[in-house]
Amino acid sequence: MHATRATLTYIPDTVLSSIILSTIDNRSKLIQHDENGRIFLDFPPVLFKYALEQLRRWKNRGNMSADREILPPSWHVKNEFDEMLVSLGLAEYKQNLPIEYTIYNVSDDATRRVGTGGGMLCDRDLVGWIRFIDRAGNTIVRQAPAIGCGGQKSGWLQGTYPTEPWTTTLSTLCYTDEMRTPCRASIPIRTTHCGNFLVFKLRSPPFCPARACTDDYNLN
Repeated sequence: MHATRATLTYIPDTVLSSIILSTIDNRSKLIQHDENGRIFLDFPPVLFKYALEQLRRWKNRGNMSADREILPPSWHVKNEFDEMLVSLGLAEYKQNLPIEYTIYNVSDDATRRVGTGGGMLCDRDLVGWIRFIDRAGNTIVRQAPAIGCGGQKSGWLQGTYPTEPWTTTLSTLCYTDEMRTPCRASIPIRTTHCGNFLVFKLRSPPFCPARACTDDYNLN
């Protein structure tokens, strides 16, 4: 693994740049090193190399305006990658997660599972980012239900789920009617992949009683 001093010190006033610019005498205050003053970075090489490649691109391009985040190689190692960035004084360049990753409402209502039957329940108040869990399953179904889920009109997602973490897809939430017309009415819906689960941004349905039907889905 090789890098120029200019690459390693491209972002000034960080632990990483200070290590490179330090003298042998004061290096012991900053980072682990051997008796010859050679620096030892106790991070997984593959993670450090990945961050180093992004710093190199920034340096070669001459600016950081296009992307202010140093992205991890995958979401599976994001926590470890972010810990490394913090240790190197690069915390402000961590990848920011979508706000819906942590701020959402939860629904575990078993009656909204697809096939539970009709009823007079409505999603009028189920608005904003929603995560379905436990008895409710974990996702909105992607085909028109033959049997309802607590309401006379059943909602289903016409579109795709996002496949990459921290990405969002825009789809259509269709509602059947009493005659099971597949998409009697519809509203737009956003779905965000949060690594281990999906969240859905719901609006009030176009009529009542109508509910989004859910089921289990394997993200892996």
